[in-house]
Amino acid sequence: MMRTEIIYEDADLFVCYKPAGFAAQTASALQADLVSELKNYRKSRGESDYIGLIGRLDQPVEGLMVIAKNPRAAGKLEAAQAAGKIDKYYLAVTQGLPKGSDCGQEADFLDRKGKWICLENDMLFPARGKNARLVTAGTGGAKKARLEYQLLDCSETKDGRALALLRVHLLTGRRHQIRLQLSGLGSPILGDSKYGADPNGQPLALCACQLSFPHPGTGERISYEILPRGTAFGRFKNCLEEGSDGI
Repeated sequence: MMRTEIIYEDADLFVCYKPAGFAAQTASALQADLVSELKNYRKSRGESDYIGLIGRLDQPVEGLMVIAKNPRAAGKLEAAQAAGKIDKYYLAVTQGLPKGSDCGQEADFLDRKGKWICLENDMLFPARGKNARLVTAGTGGAKKARLEYQLLDCSETKDGRALALLRVHLLTGRRHQIRLQLSGLGSPILGDSKYGADPNGQPLALCACQLSFPHPGTGERISYEILPRGTAFGRFKNCLEEGSDGI
């Protein structure tokens, strides 16, 4: 049984849900991943097994991906991505609220709730296997990372620690960008011990929840949206369901 869930399919593309903990693509022929599952799915129907990944999701991240079924569609989608025409939105539960907002200060929370806040940092990517890090502007080899986020809701754990539900609009596509930039605000993503969250063994609370792009065949703009399935989002169920008509 496939772990990859096909949300939509036509002659040019798949829109798929990748579960948390499942790799989009691995170097090992012995390990199942999204690419190998889709190749096998296509071969079982007597089709070409061409699969063109358009962007990636880290293995711990759940959510939506668009995958091309032929080189022409891949070229069109890659060009759209380079031109900033593929919009990606994420939902994240963070350990602590972003700096400048305190769940205990109601006026501040209500003032910030729902407003888009822009965030720009310089990121440095060291040798493979080491964490990316935020650096000062002008650092050699650094790349600009930009996103915007909304504070949607907040909650408290039983021991009184604040948790926040954020909606994130990705404006650049750097590796580990959301994880690192939110950590830089003092609010690492729940379960992300790699970037400062408590090492409590919880899954990473990050979901690619909405994907919007021009169809490579028709040019029509299409959009797909899901609710996250990770358990950390359960405490924000009411907020998520209220906003599920459009992110």
